[in-house]
Amino acid sequence: MNTPSPIINLAIMAESPLTRLGIEQFALSLNQEFRCQIQVASVYQLCQRVQEQPIDLLISGLAGSQESAAKGVEKLIKLCFLRPEIRQIIYIYSRCGKLLHRLGHQPQVSLISRQETQEQVRECFTQALNGFRVCSPKIQAAISGYAKEDITVWHRLTSREREVLHLLFDGFSLTEVAKRLKRNIKTVSAHKRNSMQKLGVYDDAELFALRMHFFGAEKILSAGFWR
Repeated sequence: MNTPSPIINLAIMAESPLTRLGIEQFALSLNQEFRCQIQVASVYQLCQRVQEQPIDLLISGLAGSQESAAKGVEKLIKLCFLRPEIRQIIYIYSRCGKLLHRLGHQPQVSLISRQETQEQVRECFTQALNGFRVCSPKIQAAISGYAKEDITVWHRLTSREREVLHLLFDGFSLTEVAKRLKRNIKTVSAHKRNSMQKLGVYDDAELFALRMHFFGAEKILSAGFWR
């Protein structure tokens, strides 16, 4: 006797009610049993509501009503830390490599472009629902283009800035880096701060995400689907 599949508690964010309805109907067509618990028009509302009830999966764009994509991404990343058990499928037109790259480092997030063929979208959603992290081909291309730009930025760092980051990426504290390089900790902190400004990152979480980006991006991007 086959064990019935568990019901997936679903949250949907899209600015248009028709889009939300369309996403719900599409999800129901994927041979999974869903219970749509939340439908909202902004990422802010989404993040507020998922704190109040059990959700297994959310399907969302980057931003909703009166939100910027950058702010939406910040909220979605924060949600990854607050509710790590929730899988996120980000279904978008956007091809902003920088924003997609930041989301792509989150282990709960799959990225699917609305510009893929219908067959590709269906395959990507199916893979994501089966527990894989998914990066659809057009999203993968956007991230790859941004990765190449970022590698150029990496080489624009001074040799000392790169040396400081390498040591930080290897797990050394600022104090330990200062001792190893025989430099004042204020000097090392300045190198770190200047590097972050050049790389366009704003906190340590984003900075340390770049370790995988710079030293493992090609391997990750070539996979397409990954666990």
